[in-house]
Amino acid sequence: FYADDAVIMPLAKPGAAGREAIRDEWAHNFGIPGFENAMTLAAVEVSEDGTMGFTRGTYAATMKAPDGGGSIVERGKWVS
Repeated sequence: FYADDAVIMPLAKPGAAGREAIRDEWAHNFGIPGFENAMTLAAVEVSEDGTMGFTRGTYAATMKAPDGGGSIVERGKWVS
């Protein structure tokens, strides 16, 4: 679903540019023990000429704490 020149901006990490780097970043995320990602879509917009679309929303990613002491939740937002 990403363009060849897409970039994602993971929290506290450098951006991942291009489909392969983005695929690797998502593979890393899904490999985190207990990883779950809940997203809430806030808006979908399309430019007047129909050549570009935008989405934005929020997410809550839950994963096991590295020390084994339960779960942690990372909350954030996105624009694509």
